[in-house]
Amino acid sequence: VLEASRSRKGKLNNAHYHIRLPPDPRLAPVAGADDGAASEKGYCGKIRSFNLSGANFVCYDDGAKPGQHHGGAGGRVRRQMLAVTFNKANSRRAPMTMRVLAPSPATLAPGATPAHGHDLLDTLQGMSGAAGPVGHEAPVSPPPEGTELLRLVPPKWNEEGGMYQLSYEGRACCMSNKNVQLANVADDGVATLQVGKLRKDMFNMDLRGVLSPFQAFAIALAIFDQSSVRRRF
Repeated sequence: VLEASRSRKGKLNNAHYHIRLPPDPRLAPVAGADDGAASEKGYCGKIRSFNLSGANFVCYDDGAKPGQHHGGAGGRVRRQMLAVTFNKANSRRAPMTMRVLAPSPATLAPGATPAHGHDLLDTLQGMSGAAGPVGHEAPVSPPPEGTELLRLVPPKWNEEGGMYQLSYEGRACCMSNKNVQLANVADDGVATLQVGKLRKDMFNMDLRGVLSPFQAFAIALAIFDQSSVRRRF
């Protein structure tokens, strides 16, 4: 069980979502962080947007902010768990693009040395050909060693309904711009992450492969936040 709380910070009201385990005695205790509002017990990490457009997000674990080594999980400096970018299409017949760059699971194991130490968001934005859905994009260079690249599964245009559609096999019962399927470019046969709307205020989230539940939940929060930004602007 994971829960999140949102706050708006800074002049541009960037969104911050603090992710934690709820205070439930049935859950194993998790060390908290000593970083401001995130100091509650069970803190797992956060995901934040970097501009008012809500197009770029970075997720961090529960480590300490650089320069504040006294906080976080055992004094460990926080790690970037993933970066997300969105690109809204200019045409209704061209779907929104979304991509995610995440560390490979092996690099996140205890005691492992990350093979990729650069900023994930900068790396993702600098990758050529990575903006389109899987199967509908220009050739993309392989992601850096120690990372995994996820992109949208290409939807199919429904002439009768006048919209793009994906097959969710019962895991999505309502039309929504939050219905998303992401596939790993290294294995695009099956979706790695799927978010599907069941009814008002209730969604399914399915994951497999290279994502942890924490990372998948963070991506879902980015999808929800980016969708709300699109409605405002």
